[in-house]
Amino acid sequence: MCAQRLRADWLLAETRLCVVSAAPEAALPGYACVLAKQHVVEPFELPEPDQAEFFTDAMAAARGLAKLFAATKMNYEIHGNTIPHLHMHLFPRTARDVYVGYPNHCRVRFTRTPADLDRMGQAIRDELGARLWRGSAGQRS
Repeated sequence: MCAQRLRADWLLAETRLCVVSAAPEAALPGYACVLAKQHVVEPFELPEPDQAEFFTDAMAAARGLAKLFAATKMNYEIHGNTIPHLHMHLFPRTARDVYVGYPNHCRVRFTRTPADLDRMGQAIRDELGARLWRGSAGQRS
């Protein structure tokens, strides 16, 4: 993740400490990923003030997605064993999603349009408000 540049068309929002991204294909319509800008593997490797800020940013992104998708539950995943860089997966779950009664096993694929991703980005940016980096981050061209 550190060596690769995030695709601009996948960027939904950016704060001082993280970026929120979403590719067109995902396991759920509202899936997004919060990536730390600083290279660490574990959240506890961030300085304590940055730990709180990372989670505050991630929770704002989750809140925006939950509102947009009328989620009944948000699933959060931090692994890092495949890609050793701090990132949190956000999975807005709904009462009728394809994984009801099961954990999200990522075996189904949904394709989101650029307009879908724009709506997701706007919902996240609305929740991040003043936390947005340079005030215009995440606005897609």
